[in-house]
Amino acid sequence: LIEEESIDLNEFIDNYRHNESFIKALNEHGPFNSFDSNIWRFSNELLQTANSIDFNELNKLIKQDIITTQDLELIKCFLVEALDDGTTPITVKRMFNSIQSFIKASNNFDFEDEEDIGTLLSNGTDTNLISGHIIQYIEFLTSLSYSTESHIVAMNYFYDHPIGTDSQAKRQLPKNSDIFAFDYYLKKLYKENDSDILKKLYMPVLLWWKITTVIPLRPSEFAFKLKRDSAIKEDEKYFLKVDRVKIKAKESSRKYKRTDASIPLLSKIGITEDIYMLINEYLQLITPLDEDGKTLLSYNAYRVFLEEYYKTYKPDSIYVKNGLIDKQLLKGNAEHFNREILQSLIDSFYTQVIKSKYNDNSITKTLKVGDTRHIAFSSLLLQGVSPIEIAMLGGHTTLNSQNHYTTNSSFYIDSEILDYISHRNVSPEIDFITLKNIILRKPRTPSKNLLECVPTEDNIGYCTADFTKDVCDNNYRTCILCSKWWCYPSSTNYKKALEYINENSIAPLTEKLHKEEKFLETLLKQANVVNIDGLIELDKSYDENIQKQVKQIKSTADEIVFMQTKLLELTETKLI
Repeated sequence: LIEEESIDLNEFIDNYRHNESFIKALNEHGPFNSFDSNIWRFSNELLQTANSIDFNELNKLIKQDIITTQDLELIKCFLVEALDDGTTPITVKRMFNSIQSFIKASNNFDFEDEEDIGTLLSNGTDTNLISGHIIQYIEFLTSLSYSTESHIVAMNYFYDHPIGTDSQAKRQLPKNSDIFAFDYYLKKLYKENDSDILKKLYMPVLLWWKITTVIPLRPSEFAFKLKRDSAIKEDEKYFLKVDRVKIKAKESSRKYKRTDASIPLLSKIGITEDIYMLINEYLQLITPLDEDGKTLLSYNAYRVFLEEYYKTYKPDSIYVKNGLIDKQLLKGNAEHFNREILQSLIDSFYTQVIKSKYNDNSITKTLKVGDTRHIAFSSLLLQGVSPIEIAMLGGHTTLNSQNHYTTNSSFYIDSEILDYISHRNVSPEIDFITLKNIILRKPRTPSKNLLECVPTEDNIGYCTADFTKDVCDNNYRTCILCSKWWCYPSSTNYKKALEYINENSIAPLTEKLHKEEKFLETLLKQANVVNIDGLIELDKSYDENIQKQVKQIKSTADEIVFMQTKLLELTETKLI
């Protein structure tokens, strides 16, 4: 049984009510009173204007018994956390407007299915509504085990039906080659003996990549919620402590109640010794610069390393000469490391390392902080990890919360091919058999009279097997890869065989894989979580079908990997 950390609802809200960064922001941004004020006012020194968040409309909904006081207070907690995570006040206001608009339009998530949402929005979408903001709010509630079935229905709807100028809904990851290039250059930087300043500056990026591609942490969980002592060692095992708490609330405080079994929130996650040692290496680096820091990622150390970078690599920059480094790149009034700073570091890695240091301008789309969460979910599923275990690792308390994190078999396939190429580059003495080698190394004459051979369906070669004693050794949808198949060794036949395998083997397999992934998505959406004597389990019939389907997907993907590696021309292949 998993021991969950829980907190009383009122105590949880009080923590946000007395958030030090938030209170300081109140004093800096103008004459708005407190967490409990009906209006929060922010000043914008740059534009010499003010913007505000007005909660009076939601107070009216409390009087109409549409939302509860706790609903409003949790919305405020969500907004405080967004500010704490580096989101600008004007963006936080837009987030509030989206949430308020949908609460009013839906009578506070009062619907049964996605079709109902489409109907209530069909009369014209509120211009304030941006679907990604609704998703972020529901993710916040889900992380506290406070979301309802209707919240999850809404989240999945907005992932599939994005509204507004928002990139979070229908998130499209960079193409696989761009992801592999990022991974390649990150490894390359930290393998070099020089570039110490760059290594120190981009250490948070390395930690983010190493940890969150394996453990599907939320960006805020990694960027500013991991504590300085989050990596622990117990009985020769290594763990990462994550700041996850479940709200203890009276059912009367909820407008709508959950009817499904709740998946436990996992707050201590197993990690490898390598990750544990990497975290310790970073701590040794930052501790002299930030002895009193509470979070794993150090804002003070980041400031020092950034200034060191500028003075070393860009001494003539106006930011150095005029002392504007803080104003330009340190997100102004940040009190601690946050998601926005991490994203700026990732963006900087592309420009300063990949483009400037390694002169590679080929990447067409860069990674966002939240992309690794998607990569980790997909990878865990294809490894055969139980959906409930994946939900626990991702901080989800319901399976439906992760319906939009679909399998990404293409990423698995390309990873396997990249691994194949890496082994080829590391061990060139090994004879990797490719289609080109298979055909161009054929003897000029078959092993028996051609008149005794059977033409194969590819219209390129012949089957030379004697079926009275020979057994066909081909299990890969084409005779071309069978040792009993022969064709005249020529470049023309090689090109014909290449085209044939692409059209008649790989294309059908790819279509089959897409159908298998769609079926898996359906199974995951229909799966039920049950509580059996205190243990949270997946309904047995669905669990068996899901595991069977995952194995089938991996089998099909492995078949595609095999076929595609045969088509490689390894003498011309590079890592990226």
